Amino acid sequence: MGVCWPARADPQWTVGVVGGGAWGRPFGGQGAGKGFFGAVHGDVLLGQQRNTELGFGPYARVSSLHFEDARLSGGVSVLLPVWSGVPLVLSGGGVWRSGVGGSAGGLEVWAFWGLRSHNFHGDYCLTNGLVFGWQQQLSESGGNTFVVGAQVDAAVLALPFLLLYEAAQR
Repeated sequence: MGVCWPARADPQWTVGVVGGGAWGRPFGGQGAGKGFFGAVHGDVLLGQQRNTELGFGPYARVSSLHFEDARLSGGVSVLLPVWSGVPLVLSGGGVWRSGVGGSAGGLEVWAFWGLRSHNFHGDYCLTNGLVFGWQQQLSESGGNTFVVGAQVDAAVLALPFLLLYEAAQR
């Protein structure tokens, strides 16, 4: 007779800030064709008990191209454990863009490659790495954006402020 262990695959969530360069065909023929892309990205991945297992779950992103528009997007992410602690996360979903030239929906695909280790002691995992993305507007005037950037975990960005706060309390 075998022994059964309870399955335990706690959700792992993260929030990061993305900054990078973007190139593409301007939406509605208006705005710049290249420049800065900034975003706040968050996801929750399910199904993992360790770094060597597949993970999947929803993501959400708020972004802007050249600070000329606002983009809201969301979809599904899949974590592929290519190398322990340094997985490849592929994401795809929908995007809504509003700004110069009007508003329209579209589709997007993203790839993240970098540090993302399963946290065995909590639900939050630090995530830092490279991102590559493609957004395609589905409208008559079209428009697409290709992004290359870096994602830095929000906790890493908060550390200097937390240290200053703690130092001021002493």
